[in-house]
Amino acid sequence: MMKSTALFAGTPTHLVRCGILFLLSFAMTACLDESNSTVVLPIGTVSNNVIPDEIRDMLDDYIPIYEGNDIPDISGYFFADDLTSLYCSDEGNGGFEPGHKFADQYMYFGPQNKSGIIYEYEEKEGKSITTSHLVQVMGSGDNFTAFYVAEGYSDENDDGVNETWTKVSTVISGTLTGYGIKNFKKAIIMVDKKDPLDEIMAVNAYRVFYEEDGIVERISKWNVPAKRMPSENAELEKSSSVSICSRNNNSK
Repeated sequence: MMKSTALFAGTPTHLVRCGILFLLSFAMTACLDESNSTVVLPIGTVSNNVIPDEIRDMLDDYIPIYEGNDIPDISGYFFADDLTSLYCSDEGNGGFEPGHKFADQYMYFGPQNKSGIIYEYEEKEGKSITTSHLVQVMGSGDNFTAFYVAEGYSDENDDGVNETWTKVSTVISGTLTGYGIKNFKKAIIMVDKKDPLDEIMAVNAYRVFYEEDGIVERISKWNVPAKRMPSENAELEKSSSVSICSRNNNSK
């Protein structure tokens, strides 16, 4: 099977790939978005703001959620070259079929503090760059779950109104080893949205991906063969939560 699809494929052309990242802090009450909304989460666990209660048990069948505050330090650079669709709750309605292959991904987790908070995350896939200014990590021993929540929105219409809006959480789980992340899995969850044209995955829909060869390798900075690196002139995207959630994906 040809590996040419990016996770961000199928974006409606009128959507802007940008977002306002919610501050998810277990240690404090925090306000980050422009409307001063506050997200408060208990230490060492995942709240309904990240994984809605309605789908938690179903999601657990496809990605482990490692809770706890004995948190491994996942700081560093990682390379996923065999990312594969495991399960999409909306398969047949925009979601990818199991076994669908995706473009290589390069991930950077910045310095992690004692509370498991990372203030710098960067992900490269093809010509796309995704950044987050806060990722929360939890877990126990070598097992961890990291996540962030982002809002994505469309261009304003003639009346100055953002017609399309999404709130999406990204969850990454695995087991840290000396060579990288074993049993790597990643889930994209639509927490909430405003979508008049019904172009985006439904609320509470989720898509789960995994590294089929078993491990996401730890690398030295972006130290991989030049021919496999994304373009240095790649378009910057602060959050691709809208595009990754399109109903218009070609899942074949």
